[in-house]
Amino acid sequence: LEFRRVLFRSLILREAAPEPQTGTNVLVRSFFARVNESETLIDLTDLFLCATPDDRRPKHPEVWSCELPQRLAEAVDIIANQPQPVALGLRTHLSIAWYLGTRWNPKGHPPILLRQRSAASIDEIWDASTPTLPPSASDWSFDEPIVQGEGSDLALMVTVTHNVMTDALRAIDALDLSISEVHHAQLAVSNSSIQDGGHARWLANKLITTLREEVIRLQPASVHLFAACPVSFAFLLGQQADALGPTTVYEFAFGDSTRQYTPGMATGR
Repeated sequence: LEFRRVLFRSLILREAAPEPQTGTNVLVRSFFARVNESETLIDLTDLFLCATPDDRRPKHPEVWSCELPQRLAEAVDIIANQPQPVALGLRTHLSIAWYLGTRWNPKGHPPILLRQRSAASIDEIWDASTPTLPPSASDWSFDEPIVQGEGSDLALMVTVTHNVMTDALRAIDALDLSISEVHHAQLAVSNSSIQDGGHARWLANKLITTLREEVIRLQPASVHLFAACPVSFAFLLGQQADALGPTTVYEFAFGDSTRQYTPGMATGR
């Protein structure tokens, strides 16, 4: 009921505000983030503790598999019914952005713009409709795979904004995951390694194509994704998640000295 009340209030505010040049502004949030009057709000914070602006813990572990899939299915319908084009802002956990991407099939939904928050706290509009590698832009480097043993699954680590390797390997041991190989894709670590939407789409396409070859070779039961990247990039990866099969995306404990990764959203359960 509260979700619908907040959404209805935000719709009234959006209709009263001038239409932005980039299209209808939609904000999806799962932790503290301010809302502008021009935004349609899809609020998921009731599922998380949010005791402080940095507190991103779910109220219970089943939030990821029970409440959120249904709420995000409803979010897709809300976004699709907004006046097009939509400029989508994601102030969410990484796995939520990824999962929302899995539900926004580019063949079945209209094109969408992504409002990616920059290091200067300014929204940059990402138009990811056309993959482009700008001159001198970052490209992936791929480490040699780490063979873990006779496990049934594949681990993928994606380094963009910071290096995930140490913490992710620790999580694999702590969670006792059945991993056969670990693959690490990385850009030069920076908050600006991904220049724009076209670059993001190009990087997502290349990463999925490369990993898909490993999925075909290894035929893992599941893929485990540990990523440090912009949420908009996670959304684009999610749009191609079918190529990888069942996948779990892990959440990093921001602001917590444990530096733990825990399971977030998943497909194929």
